[in-house]
Amino acid sequence: MHNVKKKHLSAEQAAAKRLENVQRAASYSALSRAAFARRAAGLWDAASLEAAARVLEVNPDMAPIWNFRRECLQSLHGASVPPDAAAEPAGGGRGGWGGGARRVSEQ
Repeated sequence: MHNVKKKHLSAEQAAAKRLENVQRAASYSALSRAAFARRAAGLWDAASLEAAARVLEVNPDMAPIWNFRRECLQSLHGASVPPDAAAEPAGGGRGGWGGGARRVSEQ
């Protein structure tokens, strides 16, 4: 980061930090594998929703887990939106040309 002095760690502190990072990575890997295994098995229940939440707490940028979470919610609360329509962007898939706006070539 800018304007932040770099901390110089001793060999012992660096080893402890490395061990902590390895443990955290192993934990994240186990959580994500468990969530993906539940998705592959077709389990969209409360336990799957909890598994997805644990992964997203660690890494909220994982899009497939957000999709799995959505699938779980749709399964638990009844799919009010058909799966095909949920994947299509707003505006009918025309890239932001929603409403009555039309391109000249489409008229």
